[in-house]
Amino acid sequence: TTAATETSLSKKERKKLKTAPMVVEVNAKNSKEYARMLESFWKLSEYNETTRIEGTRNIIKYFGQVKRGDEAYTYVLTRLVKGLASNRKYSRLGYSACLTELMNTSRSLTFSEILAVAKTHLTTTAAATAAADKLTMLTKEELRHMHVGLLFVYLAWIQSSRFLDSDDSTIQTIVDD
Repeated sequence: TTAATETSLSKKERKKLKTAPMVVEVNAKNSKEYARMLESFWKLSEYNETTRIEGTRNIIKYFGQVKRGDEAYTYVLTRLVKGLASNRKYSRLGYSACLTELMNTSRSLTFSEILAVAKTHLTTTAAATAAADKLTMLTKEELRHMHVGLLFVYLAWIQSSRFLDSDDSTIQTIVDD
């Protein structure tokens, strides 16, 4: 409330207003879990294996708490996929391990969904879109990193237990896309 509003209220109403419990809408971006999850993405690129595992656990835990289709849900998938194209020394290792575990633990997450995110962000189509929008001109090295990242998406799926659950027709459909 503003000062002008408070002065127009009676003393009793102002006292009620001050003692009334504040109702704060919890936003995923304002939560401690969200902050911990953001920090965990940095941990995925660390040299220390224990740190990478801790980062993976935090991200998996957070992902299990968000609803499919939420902004946070999309953010986690997009950041994991984009991280596979990073040139930091241990990023691909940490991000692919996290993506593999995410596929293992989240049965509602489909590989087709992950592949759609990957094709949006890690293909020459995405590069052409970025160039057409004149946001940035991608170098050959950046394009190479994107292709390697896309390869790591497939490797994460193959390493997950979900690949073994897939039948031949599902695999063929995904590969043909």
